[in-house]
Amino acid sequence: MKIKRAIVAGAAFLTTFLGAAQGAAFADTHNSSDTYGTTGRCAYSHVCLYYNSGQSGAKFSRYFNASSAQVTLAIPDLAGYYFDSSGAGAGQTVKNNAASGEIYGRNCSMWVYYNSNYGGNIDYFGDTSYGQLWYTYNENASLKAGCP
Repeated sequence: MKIKRAIVAGAAFLTTFLGAAQGAAFADTHNSSDTYGTTGRCAYSHVCLYYNSGQSGAKFSRYFNASSAQVTLAIPDLAGYYFDSSGAGAGQTVKNNAASGEIYGRNCSMWVYYNSNYGGNIDYFGDTSYGQLWYTYNENASLKAGCP
């Protein structure tokens, strides 16, 4: 009976220990699609990041192929990109400066990552939607978009 208890206790310890270690290695994803539809500021088959909350301020916009069933836009480091429209934040680097985002494409998705090279926590936007960045608010470093 003591051996059985020791085995059960050992298994519980390993499960707890490995589970905690595993949890630290995986990132969380937040569905940032607060509103379905479009603001009118982001063109079809584009993803947009905005300098301010509420899809306001300067805009960063990039095309992705909304007709392809795969990821067609991948930017591993947003450091070399700038908000290129008028408004608050115009001319600022996109990396670590976006507050909200938008995707315009049916059955398509955008993933905004906390770290460069698609690491860390993720804000997810799906199927023609827009909203506030949650995990990556002013801490956005890379992004992917497409219609997988």
